[in-house]
Amino acid sequence: MPQTLPIGGGFDEGSGEIGGGAATTYFAGLEYDVLDFEVTTPPGSPSSGDTYTVGHRATGLWLGWDGALAIYTGSAWRRKACVRGMRAFKASTGEWCAFNGTHWLTSYGIGVARAGIVASATQTQGQVPLGHALNRIATVATTNDAVTLPPAMTGRTVTVANDGANTMKAFPDVGDAIDAGGANAATTIAAGKRSVFDSPGSGAWVSVLGA
Repeated sequence: MPQTLPIGGGFDEGSGEIGGGAATTYFAGLEYDVLDFEVTTPPGSPSSGDTYTVGHRATGLWLGWDGALAIYTGSAWRRKACVRGMRAFKASTGEWCAFNGTHWLTSYGIGVARAGIVASATQTQGQVPLGHALNRIATVATTNDAVTLPPAMTGRTVTVANDGANTMKAFPDVGDAIDAGGANAATTIAAGKRSVFDSPGSGAWVSVLGA
């Protein structure tokens, strides 16, 4: 079970908290052990203390919790508001992730790859949001199955490797643009290829197709 380092702070109170009851400082801290990063759907059958960083466009009980920590108390999910400089550690892979004030970001060289991703057969923007620096798409069952990049921000770099059998699409986040494609337009990545996306600023991605 993940344990946190009690340094200070507490849960959010108000409409974002699930389960009712008073706020508590039991899970307070600036560094957290987590089971995974950028999760958007609450997992089934959680154990007390299970902790995740919440990804973009979270759903279900985590709706509206983007960028927060989700911590299971044994009876309910609680949201922990995050501040710039907070860090999270995923022991199973040795990855560190830091909160920049808006998003949880990983850094190259610290075990940041996520493998085994399945592109969405829905083939629309917002499906399969990516949250790691290196994202390996293992399954592209049909041509144009899709994933979605995280929000563009200055200095952010995301690599998408298509290890699947078909050409795939990579959508930007809502309102963002990739190269000259216009807002919300997807780019394609051929099977066996990868694209590196660099963001020069909010709302924009510049892509480089790699081997």
